[in-house]
Amino acid sequence: MRLYKEGIELPKEATEIFGRLGSAMGHAHCLNYLACLLFEVEQLDAAEEVGSLVITLFLVQGNQHQVCQSHRILGEIYRSKGEREMAIYHFEAALGIASSFSWNDGLLFTHHALARLAFDQGKFDDADAHVERAKTRAVGNAYFLGREMELQSWLLVSTTLI
Repeated sequence: MRLYKEGIELPKEATEIFGRLGSAMGHAHCLNYLACLLFEVEQLDAAEEVGSLVITLFLVQGNQHQVCQSHRILGEIYRSKGEREMAIYHFEAALGIASSFSWNDGLLFTHHALARLAFDQGKFDDADAHVERAKTRAVGNAYFLGREMELQSWLLVSTTLI
């Protein structure tokens, strides 16, 4: 846990440095990383607060790719908190952005996350449908296709154990 505490302090310090330098983009990137770290150590309320700020900062900068990623991170945070509607809101926002730019990776990762959310809710058909959508985005990338097949296998096995 000590390393996580140090790991969380460093991006905080870096955001202060970028703030003094006037680098809004550097500030936003550090906060985005901080939100991910806070999520990892299950400081979900703090991760939510930082993640929401990050979306605003990236929107101001016009960095839609990072806005998309930040929505996905917030979706994961809300999924972990059991706040299904907020998770869906952020995942759908990420899908909308990724769709408008035809970003396969953004679509794949978001459908993957939606599959896990659907599974958490006992919506097994929806989970499988999201895996299938993700697999269509993995064409040409054996690693991503393998990850989706792994998730689909896990979903199939888990539903038979329920």
